[in-house]
Amino acid sequence: MGTQLGWFPYVSVGLEIPTDRLRARYSVFRAPNAIFAQDADLVAVAMDRTGDSPGDPHFLDITDLIVALNNASVLPVVSTRTYLTGDAGAGGAIDCGANLLMAAAYWVVVPLQDKDGDGARLDPPHAMNSLCATSPSAPLRLLSDDVVIAESPAQLAGWLRMSLP
Repeated sequence: MGTQLGWFPYVSVGLEIPTDRLRARYSVFRAPNAIFAQDADLVAVAMDRTGDSPGDPHFLDITDLIVALNNASVLPVVSTRTYLTGDAGAGGAIDCGANLLMAAAYWVVVPLQDKDGDGARLDPPHAMNSLCATSPSAPLRLLSDDVVIAESPAQLAGWLRMSLP
């Protein structure tokens, strides 16, 4: 299925790489499908999902990403794809095993301090090998001050639709 989880690509987006202890983790939703119109793989690979032909004005444009986001938004939330857990409030418990709240097109987790004192870069429930992040609405907690930025596939599709001419 390819890489879904890694270090935030600072250089690729024109930013300087921060100190090691502040480097962000990120995850992107991946669900490839051989039928392009059903593909939900959100990596930065140009793929025609709308049936346009080379030379058509919308061939390999943002509408193809919107189709992938729409496809991703209807897939079940599973622990093998990028997802969010609760916020210890209306979103339910912060529990990556029992509360798979919603799929995320992407999430970024920025560590601030080692609040729980375990020597790890990320505070629980974030882990270096996990596709789970807390909901961005989760308040800072006694043992966690990681900052989470995320967007659902449907919300990101809406933002992109607004940018179309």
